[in-house]
Amino acid sequence: MHTRAYIRGNIYTVLFRAAVWSMVSLFLGFCILVPVTKKVAWVLLQPRPAASAGAAVAPVKQSDNTFNPATTAWTYDFSKRPDGLVPVNDWQFERGTAVAGYHNELQAYTSRVSNARIENGMLVIDAHPESFDGRQYTSARMSTQGHFSFTYGTLEVDMMLPAGYGTWPAAWLMPKDNKYQTGEYGIASSDKFAWALNGEVDFMEAVGSMPGQIIPAAHSYNELHHLPTITPAVISNPYSQYHRFGVIKTPDRITFTLDGRPYATRTRTSDNPLDWPFNQPYYLILNLAIGGDWAGSQGIDISKAPWQMKVCSISYQPLPAGNTKNK
Repeated sequence: MHTRAYIRGNIYTVLFRAAVWSMVSLFLGFCILVPVTKKVAWVLLQPRPAASAGAAVAPVKQSDNTFNPATTAWTYDFSKRPDGLVPVNDWQFERGTAVAGYHNELQAYTSRVSNARIENGMLVIDAHPESFDGRQYTSARMSTQGHFSFTYGTLEVDMMLPAGYGTWPAAWLMPKDNKYQTGEYGIASSDKFAWALNGEVDFMEAVGSMPGQIIPAAHSYNELHHLPTITPAVISNPYSQYHRFGVIKTPDRITFTLDGRPYATRTRTSDNPLDWPFNQPYYLILNLAIGGDWAGSQGIDISKAPWQMKVCSISYQPLPAGNTKNK
């Protein structure tokens, strides 16, 4: 087994002899090493190689004042991360069944390594049929909330989707601060669309009952009161090959991309936040849901279980200077 040590500012790989030490997982992704025998384990410290020019750089908390999403491009490359637990200093996990209840989904979300981990250089989100927390399935939902958000720029996720009826993988954006409040616009907190006052951007959303179709969306409060515009992208091999799903967010439009090519756009037609609430920071969410009102409407193909959503990398590119002002 291995972990990382920080000594005088340097990062080392630490190898523990498995015959002597056992790793016990705790809450929030923390672990402890427990001696199995009275012997002393040997430890090998290996300095991590310095990053070369153009190497992947992980997101840093904005509060560190070392990362400015408006001007800094980065790539979060899972192949540069050790196998095992997803770094909790970069990602926040949803746990339990609260958010799954919004659409009558059937999974409980966990942060267990069986549901989310780095494996062979990829992030793997695993959904399993199992009884847990009163639900029939387990899966994972993770976000960059509190770690990374952006107002304008291009965000892309290189991923491969799970196959099978009942699956609902997604890569999407939610507002960091909820800039607009319901009381300011005469919206009751009980309004079923109140959550959309600050918007939601789905740049990769798919359900297994619609094979090969990616459904993009830029939800606003007023948009949900009308028939939403749907412009799906069709992919012939989303379950066997990786594809880059992206969103370009500017003051006047939101453009959805597939493998670097735009295929759908939503354009600002009003300054009213009820129509266009997207001029605020959003963070990234990755999750794999099972069942529910939409994804489960035609049943769940249990023969495909367990289901895996895999992610190679995530990249962000700011807008060119001068392109971030509202027009």
